[in-house]
Amino acid sequence: MAHLCRSCKKPIVWVQMAKSGKKNPLDATPSPEGNIAIGADGLGYMVTGEDRTPPLYLSHFATCPNSQQHRKEK
Repeated sequence: MAHLCRSCKKPIVWVQMAKSGKKNPLDATPSPEGNIAIGADGLGYMVTGEDRTPPLYLSHFATCPNSQQHRKEK
């Protein structure tokens, strides 16, 4: 289910990343530059190397013009 980014109002999809367990906003539309796949289990998986089978998504942090205001401090 798509949501809207609070600052730029573009459609995003929230996924929980399989490795870290953290939630990550993805652009709702797949991208040729994408590096995150959504598995059949609904979790997000980083894609590296040669296996670039679509659809792949970009983290919205990479495309949102206001991403810095939404990043959490470590």
